[in-house]
Formats: sequence, structure tokens, C-alpha cells
Amino acid sequence: MRADRPLRDPDPEPERLIANADIVIGSGRAILEGMACGRATLLYDLRGGHGWVTPENYPSIEADGFTGHRTGPILDGAGLRAELSAYDAEMGPANRDIMLAHHSSRHHAVELIGLMKEIAPPRRRIQPEPLQEMARLQAVSWRHEAAANEREREASQLRLRVEELEGQNWQLNRRLEVMRSSRRYRLGTMLAKPADLWRRVRGDGSYSQDP
Repeated sequence: MRADRPLRDPDPEPERLIANADIVIGSGRAILEGMACGRATLLYDLRGGHGWVTPENYPSIEADGFTGHRTGPILDGAGLRAELSAYDAEMGPANRDIMLAHHSSRHHAVELIGLMKEIAPPRRRIQPEPLQEMARLQAVSWRHEAAANEREREASQLRLRVEELEGQNWQLNRRLEVMRSSRRYRLGTMLAKPADLWRRVRGDGSYSQDP
């Protein structure tokens, strides 16, 4: 048997240890986990043991909860050595087949559904009118949700357009600032002052203070 750490140390990922081992020794759920991983399993712990799990003795071992309390004597050192010497590599695939045949999650689900149907109270027949009203309300809800999604899409497009126009406005203001800071603009402003002053003079020769 191969393992990457002593077996006495607990491991939060036992499936990794099982994958790296040739056989699994234990009882209860450890036997099931080993069989599910296609490993040879030896039913043995401090309270008792039965030896290798095989297709022949599986029914009695499974009926005892994989504990070995009623299916065999406690193995001593000689008995354990004899069991280990009888190891066969084909035990692993055989255990995997047993698990698929008797412990499939699908089979358990079917059995649970059957039990629930037996203990569940009888269902009352629902009148069609409430179902039709529920269907109508659901359709209305879908329509409103679709309309809200469309409004949100339009609002998102408008927000993008506003951001685009704000960007263009910023670029125009920047260009205007650059233009106003140029020598040509300042010179043009100085030359335009006499004309602005002349426009303020009224036709009767008086001076207007209006800008």
C-alpha cells in the first residue's frame, strides 16, 4: 500500500490518499469511499473485522453497516497477514461495479422520491382559473420588464451621447483658450478697440456709456 503520509494523521482530502493507495483498510464509510474509488477494501478496525470485501460477502457486510460486528471474528495478527497475502488487483474493479450497481446517487434519488410520494399528503387539484390569472400576471410582468430594459438601453445611449458632446465642448473651449492666448488674437483685439469706441458714439455726437 502506498500513501504520502502516515495513516494515523487525519486528512481533509481523503480521496487524494485513496487515489494514491492500492488498498483501503477501515470500516463504515471508509469502505464505501474505497469501493467507490475502485480500490480493494479490507474491513478491519479496532472493534472487529471481516477481511476483504468481495461480491460474494458484500450483501452480509452491507447489511451490517460495513462494521464487521456480526459478519466475522476479530482478526489477529496471523489472520490479518493471511488476508493481506490474498490480495488480488481485480478486487478494486469488482468493488467499483458493486458501488455502481447498489450505491448510485441516481438510484438513491429514485428511492427517496418514492418514499416522499408515499408519505406526502394528497395534493388538491388546482382550479384552472388561478393558473390562468397567474399566467396573465406573469406575461404582464415580462412585458413591463422588457419595456424597462428598453428604456434603460435608451438612457444608456443618451448618457453616452451626453458624454460625447461634453468631450467635444471641452475640446472647443480648449481650442478657444489657445486661440485667445495667441499674439494674433491679442493684436486683433487691440486694433478692434477704436472701432468698438466709435460704435458707442451716437449719431448726435454724444458719447454712449452703453457697452
